Amino acid sequence: MPADQPLLPGDLVFYGTPSNVHHVGLYIGAGKMIHAPTFNQPIKIAPYRWSGDDYLGATRPVTDSRV
Repeated sequence: MPADQPLLPGDLVFYGTPSNVHHVGLYIGAGKMIHAPTFNQPIKIAPYRWSGDDYLGATRPVTDSRV
C-alpha cells in the first residue's frame, strides 16, 4: 500500500523487516489496532505506532469476487 494512502479499518499492519516480519495487527481506526502482544496474552487495543517501533508497512486485504 503506498505510504501516502491513509490506513482504513481492516488494514493489516506489519512490524519487523522485509525478511523477518515478527508481528501483525489489525488496524481499527483512530490510530489504533487490535493485536495479541505475545503468545498466551489476551488480545489488546493499542496504538499502531509508538516511539522506537519497527513498523514495516500495511496492506489492505481484498475480496475475491469469484467467491
